[in-house]
Amino acid sequence: MPSTPPPVEKFVSLSKKDLANRLQIDASQISLVRTEHTNWLNAALGCPRSGKVYPQGRVPGYRVWLNAEGKEYLYHTDYHGKLILCPELNPDMPGPATPTPKIGVPRD
Repeated sequence: MPSTPPPVEKFVSLSKKDLANRLQIDASQISLVRTEHTNWLNAALGCPRSGKVYPQGRVPGYRVWLNAEGKEYLYHTDYHGKLILCPELNPDMPGPATPTPKIGVPRD
């Protein structure tokens, strides 16, 4: 685990790319609303899926709120590049809001 958190800007950029892909728009049309550092209770990152078991223990990460086309979307992340767009927290998401595949710690 890193001694200092990875820069939140990296996770904002990755979240914007993922949302742009899901909405089929350019990432420049997505704005950051706010971010918040958090410690999740387990590897579900606050978005458990039915029938899945998650390793327990504190998982540091971020909440990232984005705005696209007048609607807000909330991403949950860990420090290792996992992004989750929870269907329960994003009712405006067209189609299934599935977790983003783990992509690794963001680099420059």
